[in-house]
Amino acid sequence: MKIDLVYLWCDGSDENWLKEKQYYQAQSGQLNINATDDSRFVQHDELKFSLRSVELYMPWINHIFIVANGQIPQWLDTNNPKISIVTHKEIMPADALPTFNSNAIEACIPNIPNLSEHFLYANDDVFISGSVEEDFFFASDGRPYVFLNPYNIAEDSLYSRQIHYVQNLIKEKYGKYYPLAPHHNIDAYRLSDVKKCIEAFKDKFDKTAHQRFREQETMQRVIWSYYALAHKCGILALNRVSRRRHPDGKKVNPKVRISQYFGRPSDVVDRLKSKLFCINDNEKLLADERMQIKWVLASIFPFASSFEKMIKHQWKYQVSVIVPVFNAERYLRRCLDSLINQSLQNIEIICVNDGSDDESLQILREYAAADERIKILSFEKIGPGGCRNVGIDAAQGEYICFVDADDFIDSNTCKTAYGKIKAEDAEVLSFNALEISKTGIRRIIYFDGRSEKIINWKDLNENIFSSPFHSWHFLFKRDFLLANAVYFADVYWCEDVPFVLLSLLAAKKIVLLPDYFYHYCRNESSLVCAGGDTRLSALYIISWLKYFFAQKKEYASLQKSLYDWICIHSCFAYNSLTENSRHYFCRKLKEKVDVKTFLKIKKHCSVVKVVKIFGLPLIKTVQFDNVLRVLFCNIPVISIRCKK
Repeated sequence: MKIDLVYLWCDGSDENWLKEKQYYQAQSGQLNINATDDSRFVQHDELKFSLRSVELYMPWINHIFIVANGQIPQWLDTNNPKISIVTHKEIMPADALPTFNSNAIEACIPNIPNLSEHFLYANDDVFISGSVEEDFFFASDGRPYVFLNPYNIAEDSLYSRQIHYVQNLIKEKYGKYYPLAPHHNIDAYRLSDVKKCIEAFKDKFDKTAHQRFREQETMQRVIWSYYALAHKCGILALNRVSRRRHPDGKKVNPKVRISQYFGRPSDVVDRLKSKLFCINDNEKLLADERMQIKWVLASIFPFASSFEKMIKHQWKYQVSVIVPVFNAERYLRRCLDSLINQSLQNIEIICVNDGSDDESLQILREYAAADERIKILSFEKIGPGGCRNVGIDAAQGEYICFVDADDFIDSNTCKTAYGKIKAEDAEVLSFNALEISKTGIRRIIYFDGRSEKIINWKDLNENIFSSPFHSWHFLFKRDFLLANAVYFADVYWCEDVPFVLLSLLAAKKIVLLPDYFYHYCRNESSLVCAGGDTRLSALYIISWLKYFFAQKKEYASLQKSLYDWICIHSCFAYNSLTENSRHYFCRKLKEKVDVKTFLKIKKHCSVVKVVKIFGLPLIKTVQFDNVLRVLFCNIPVISIRCKK
């Protein structure tokens, strides 16, 4: 069975497109806010990540059609034989253009040249997170499964009125009523059935095709699903733990779940048990949550697909230094002085102020007024990972490095590192660091970098987890980061892990320098040292690591060292948590690691006391997760849960 996939795509940031939209919006008079809201058109590179997920988990797709108004994503390789760009002009009436209405475009999907009889339709904010076969969408007799929610839409909105409108049309014409809402995910269709539906409501579909913006009385695409059910050319599959059956009575995918996700984008990592999921941008999302969409998708789908091409940019600076700043007034001047006095002068210094309530912002403004290379970006509590991410997106340097506001670097760091990485045409360069604390100075050697050498991740292998995942002892090629969409996790501890790990695994060349360029000044008031509930971030990182390594078999050799790393950091997190958080941490940890690993963590975290009788250690108490166990001669006698 040949199955094609159709996307709609639009670049809402394109200036010419925006001018056209504003012109026709003014001509159209009063429009519903849901028809014109930016969330309908704004891009976070969702299509790139959706295509990555398709290539990874649905390689059987025959051909992919991307329907757009003539725009082409900059990163898309249009020479890929599996991709076709279809313009609105090819499938829509000339007098209906330009259009800013997805309903109108969807009404004309059957006009796509060479579209297969069996096809799937997806918005670009829909993703696949596990292997999905053809029989997920089509029964053995060729009929599509019709995915609908097991409830109707109750709230009054433009969208709900559209759904109720087509539900009533089906009821009036065929006497069948389906109070089931669309599920906003990948839908399956037969082209011949869709064309019959359009012919049955020809006048109304023609009217919809000419609606430049969303209107209330429109032929919303879900009518194709209701039509398929009314004519028994589709099989109902409610959007829950599916218990669908083939026409021959056999069960199909009894544990598959489809998820539509409207919450905080970073929380979606814990929902990847769903084979299909959607991160829906809408008018309810806050600005900082909207920024996270691209970062989260990049962490879930980190491997570039064959549909992407490498882009070489012309950069303004040789190096961009990104500095997250939060209440760092005591150390900030020392950090900035080390940066503005770099022997390599063609650098920019991007300082991201994260809602500091001390004098940090004033210090930044003072330095920026004296040195035009210093740029200040201000946000409210987006965290260290978020600060570095916005810095990455804003950077105009050929290479990028990171410096924490309470640390500093040697004056020749940028010049030496830039010269070495440029000469070797490497993607990543690592140098060493000096950890400065009250008790003295400790030398940190990363990846056994005692001499200058060139390596890749296979040379590191299990040692990749032996060094701390600090982002500040590296120099990264900017084009490399863009091509692989590498970002930090949106958490307050271990946020470096996805960024550093992905960079090391994707890099063809990693240069190691033995120089101790970075001065890590241990600050007992920092988030890293403060501990507390920030350590719950370990749960997110563990979820991400497990999902990441499940995607690629070539990293199987790292599995043992991965679980050793999980054990060490889980113990560190557990011991740093408040008593009230430990039970939650343990409960969630049980869901994420195997029994052997959990028992190892339990062993290392338990507080053991021994009572000697007549010189013999006969009584032992073991406390873990607020449970006190008493053992006599290593035989459990009693367990007591301590209330906290």
